[in-house]
Amino acid sequence: MLRVFLISFLLLLPASAVDYADGYGYQPTETEYPMPIGNFGNFFLSYGKRGFEKNAIYNNYWDSAGGTYSSGSSELYNFFSLEFNGENKKYLLQEKGLESLGLKSVQMSEQYLFPAAYYEFYGVPVRLNLTAFSPFIFHDTFNSTVPAYCFVFMAENPSDEPLSFSLSLNFENDIGWRDNAWNIDGNENIPVENGFYMTYDAEKKRALDNKEYLGNITIKTNEGCSLSQWEIDGRKIARVEKQITLGPSESIEIPFIVATCFPLFNPGGKQYGKDWDESWKVSQYFEWYWKNFFDSSREVADYAMENYAQWLQMIKAQSEAVFNKVKEPEVAKLLLNSLHILGSESFYSREGFFFTIEGEFTLLHTIDVMFYAQPFFVEFFPDIARNIVLEYARSMSDEGRVPHSLFYDYAENHEEPYFVIMAYMSAENDRSFAELVYPYVKKAMLFRLSEDVGKDALINNRGADHSYDMWSAPTMSYINSLWLLALRLTSDLASELGIEEDAVFFEDLFEGAQKNFIDELWNGEYFNMSSKRFGNLPWFERRGVEVKAPILDRKASHVEQITGVLFAELLGKQMLPYNMSKSATLFVYENNFDRYRELGWINGVFPNGCIDMFACFPLYSTMVWSGAQWVLAAQLYALGFSEEAEDVASITAENQLYRGFSLFNLGEGYTNLFGKTYLNFPLFYENNVILKPSIYPAYPRVLACWLYYFALDSF
Repeated sequence: MLRVFLISFLLLLPASAVDYADGYGYQPTETEYPMPIGNFGNFFLSYGKRGFEKNAIYNNYWDSAGGTYSSGSSELYNFFSLEFNGENKKYLLQEKGLESLGLKSVQMSEQYLFPAAYYEFYGVPVRLNLTAFSPFIFHDTFNSTVPAYCFVFMAENPSDEPLSFSLSLNFENDIGWRDNAWNIDGNENIPVENGFYMTYDAEKKRALDNKEYLGNITIKTNEGCSLSQWEIDGRKIARVEKQITLGPSESIEIPFIVATCFPLFNPGGKQYGKDWDESWKVSQYFEWYWKNFFDSSREVADYAMENYAQWLQMIKAQSEAVFNKVKEPEVAKLLLNSLHILGSESFYSREGFFFTIEGEFTLLHTIDVMFYAQPFFVEFFPDIARNIVLEYARSMSDEGRVPHSLFYDYAENHEEPYFVIMAYMSAENDRSFAELVYPYVKKAMLFRLSEDVGKDALINNRGADHSYDMWSAPTMSYINSLWLLALRLTSDLASELGIEEDAVFFEDLFEGAQKNFIDELWNGEYFNMSSKRFGNLPWFERRGVEVKAPILDRKASHVEQITGVLFAELLGKQMLPYNMSKSATLFVYENNFDRYRELGWINGVFPNGCIDMFACFPLYSTMVWSGAQWVLAAQLYALGFSEEAEDVASITAENQLYRGFSLFNLGEGYTNLFGKTYLNFPLFYENNVILKPSIYPAYPRVLACWLYYFALDSF
């Protein structure tokens, strides 16, 4: 209880009282952060100050319910090594960290923009830098799913004398190491042109569990290399070496490729004591997407060697385009670095089945989270956007309930508005897809109408089953703003398809719901968080027990009180009177953000400026959610408040990059009142006993920052 009061007091301090926070949060030290590379469906490699980690590169199977991938064998046998005249070996990018590299320093470039990472190495005779990346190219799903990791070194002789050295890629074949019963002695490294093909004893694997889901790996460089391999305690290590002599001021590019290919993958693992294949409604085995295009990692490696230079040019061009559009450089950095979650824990099957696993929860992407990312997919990967919608449609219950997470969790009550808006975004300029998805849209809307939409045509939830999971708020403005837009879009979609009876039906519902939304929630300046005076305590409600409690915080100003308005503006739709939308959005800026700009903003604030500490579960009123903050920035810009929008965007980006969020582990949010944070809270040093950090490895809500980008583009 003392902890709660202490943090509550600190939260209520004015901005000037927390200026010291910058001395305790993360500072933008270039070599501090792990640099991930990866792309759709291929996990990632990461490396940084603490060295190189081989995170799930083998795609064996899901290793923990907490969403953490182990880094493989602890040795990694040095990964890249640099030698001069056969002596003075220098290891580059290994797990042991800088102190054992034998180098003066390793500098990460200030660009650090996903999916490319840049390094420079100092303290050796050769001038050496590295660009590492996987292909991740807007509007190109094919190449953005190629399972290849490219390491391109540029070496230059800065001296007046010839310089000889060797640069090598050393790689251990530990395919299958995750299995307790699996002995990697049966693995084999097969020399191929300019590299090694790494595989395992398939017969031995099948004998263990009658399943062959592991893949193969190829490491290679270009011509003029030498190959060698050795064993340590039965563990096989392969070495691809380039021996080079450079004249004075001469330079050379040296590419290395690590390529993978898997016939099957298994998300596996156990969650809440259940095997996933017992709780899912689909098989846990999916055929790997690349089986249709590449038969082995050798073909992947050859394809990558042919295309890596073009990929890198395209990656740089798309990064430059973002910087040209966005004035604030920190915002541009955040936009690009947010993309790493699409390569960290995502899957992409042969049939185009795409999903992310949300780290802490071990769930297939939850719809209220994916909702914020859908505009990004619609713009840059429309085929994936359509498949995401179809995945939710296929996993819809027989009566029309949309799941919270794919094939698994139907506990949430109000997922249908998210689904309808996502479906409309993908169907807007695609009539054939509109015809395909409309029956699911109608089914979902009719189900919601039959459940808890009352005579006022608004969602009158009993307790708190909405995106803010434990915030007790019946008839909440947030979810109903999305419901209003869903009604409008369903009517418009039916009209576009010539289904006039449905169009009139849903338009009438929209008009009635819009009137009641205003009557019940508008207070003259903004929309109250909720309209009802009593609701069920969420903690009990989720256990089937109805315990009524007064909603003391129903007049709080909620950051996302009219999120539906932003999506309506982006789609060119009219949802609420313009003057009300502008007033409510500006009020949120002044009340929830401007008073607390050192914290970024607060989710729930009373009109007198006090933080809402009366919420049934104050975590959600005080937490900083990465989706909501970018909704506010984009909504301000869309409604004509450009200076305020830039203000929110700039401070939010700085907080996420440097104060509350590590560079690439951009999570859901940070700060709460009960001793645990989702990420570091800027008031406290990360190891302070009051607030302990935890990380979300994958959380698509972070792509909400692209809503701001699209607002800049649209308005």
